[in-house]
Amino acid sequence: MEKYKRELRDEARRRGVQSLLHFTPFQNASSILEHGLLSRQDLEDDFADGCGTDDRRLDGYPECICLSIEDINHSMFRAKRRDYRHWVVLAVDASVIWENDCRFCWRSAASGEIIRTTSFIGGPWAFRRMFEDYETARSRPNTEREKYQIPDNLPTDPGAEVQVYGRINREKITAFGVASSHLRTRLEAEIQKVGLDLPVEVVDWIA
Repeated sequence: MEKYKRELRDEARRRGVQSLLHFTPFQNASSILEHGLLSRQDLEDDFADGCGTDDRRLDGYPECICLSIEDINHSMFRAKRRDYRHWVVLAVDASVIWENDCRFCWRSAASGEIIRTTSFIGGPWAFRRMFEDYETARSRPNTEREKYQIPDNLPTDPGAEVQVYGRINREKITAFGVASSHLRTRLEAEIQKVGLDLPVEVVDWIA
C-alpha cells in the first residue's frame, strides 16, 4: 500500500470513520446489487441500467460517485427527493477511502472553492481538511465544531463530499436504509436474489 493510502487509512480509523453514505432512487437498488455503485459516466456509457439524480454535474467529475461521511447531506436530499417517490440510502465500508482513488471535498464538490482548487485533493491533507475547525459569523464566539458539537467522525461542513472514481464493488456495501417496512420487504427479496446477506433498516427521515 502506498504511503499516502496508509495515512488515509490511519486518519480515518483514528477519527472512527466506519461508513460512507450514498442516497439514490429505490428503482436503482436492483442494478446496484448486481453491478455495484456506478458513476454517472458509467451509466451514460450503458454499463448498467440506472437513473442518475444530477443531470448537470456542476462539479465537472461525472466519472466520480458522490458519497458523504457517516451522514448524508440532508439539505441536498430534501431538494432532490421530490423527483422520485421512493429512495434508498446505502452504507459503504470506509475502506473505500484508502483502497479506491478519491477526491476529498471539504465543501460541496460543485462549490467555487473546490472547483477553483488546482492541488491534488486525493490525499491525507485534503481528507484532514474535511474536519478542519474554523469560526464563522453564525458560530462566533465559538468555532463551528464547538458550537454544533460535531463528533470527530463527521466533517465540519455538512456539504462535504468524498468523490470516488469509477465503480464501487457491491461487496463494499454494508447496509441499506429505506422509508417503510414495505420497501424493506421488497429490497430484502432483491438482496436474496443475488445471494447477498445485507441488513435493511427502516429510517424515519427517508420518508
